[in-house]
Amino acid sequence: MRRRIVVAILAIAVTAPIGKIRGQESESTVSAADGVKLRFEVLAQPQASSTSVDSVVESDVELRRARLTAEGQVGERWSGRIQMDFETERARFRDAYLEGRVSDGLSLRAGQFKVPFNGIELESAKRLLAIERGARVRGTPIASTSTSGMLAATAMDARNRGIMALLRWADGRARVQAGGWVGAGERGENNDGKQLAARLEFEPWAGSESRAPLVLALAVVSNGYFGSPRDTLIVAQGDTTVTEDASYATAFEAWVEFGRYAAPGLHVAGNMIAGDNPLAPRIGNGDVEFAGFLGMQVWGEYVLRGTGPLTGIGIGGRVDHFDPDTDVEENAYVLWTPLVNLYFGNVFKLQANLDVLSPESDEREQESALRVQAQLVL
Repeated sequence: MRRRIVVAILAIAVTAPIGKIRGQESESTVSAADGVKLRFEVLAQPQASSTSVDSVVESDVELRRARLTAEGQVGERWSGRIQMDFETERARFRDAYLEGRVSDGLSLRAGQFKVPFNGIELESAKRLLAIERGARVRGTPIASTSTSGMLAATAMDARNRGIMALLRWADGRARVQAGGWVGAGERGENNDGKQLAARLEFEPWAGSESRAPLVLALAVVSNGYFGSPRDTLIVAQGDTTVTEDASYATAFEAWVEFGRYAAPGLHVAGNMIAGDNPLAPRIGNGDVEFAGFLGMQVWGEYVLRGTGPLTGIGIGGRVDHFDPDTDVEENAYVLWTPLVNLYFGNVFKLQANLDVLSPESDEREQESALRVQAQLVL
């Protein structure tokens, strides 16, 4: 029954006029009522992958994402977005928020949306240079082997429920996002610790079509773990304690991005993130403390012009160095990913990645995965 509902929704979206959503060229809209404009988008990402890990199946094919997105605008001040994700086992809301423009440079957003931290996570899944943000090699723990994997697993980035202010000035060259969230990600809240985050971006020549964009950013996030509504027993490294109050983990990010997505030429982005790792708790003087982590991510590709329906050929790679506990020796991982992207306009993309996960310790084995993904956007 659920499959029939999903097919019906997708059919409605495909037959409706397609609007411009995050980079698409067409601008047709559907008017649902006087003064209301709606734009629809359908995304499908089938993926095939292998893994070198012996304890899991060697190859697999999955529908990585199947999403229906609706964006709407009412008058000059109100807009919103709803995104549904149809997974193998369930359907769920990813984005669901309302945004109101207070003035020309200030807006407020409330609902479920991405926390402004980790530029790799903030990029839409349909515009990623590598297929996966983290070390998603089947049979390996993604949360302890890659920077974005840990941040998403601990809800320090990705989607959350809250309210955020968006401030722009200097003709859009400077931007600030700051707000508060419940802190549990898309899961139900399980403690009284909340989340605060802020991001400052500077784009020196915003609006210039003759120069490749350059974006510099600094961001900070702090989130609470454990504690109330009931006392929590923490067991860490052989020590135990009972905590009533939430323990806060804080992280900082420095980000730089140069170039445009899928445009001919060089496009490179990267960040350095350091802070507390909620997955590595310690107990000191009866209080919960967190180990420090360090993550460095660099993504890049050079796009060559194509011919005919093939509009671009991107060749590049990704390097992700993640140390989950900077006080422990030889526990870091490096994820190497040579990649090829074939662009067919804004509608179709074909990607091929070889993910190689290399542990710093000689006691762990290197693992790898060959990954191919097709992407259709309507």
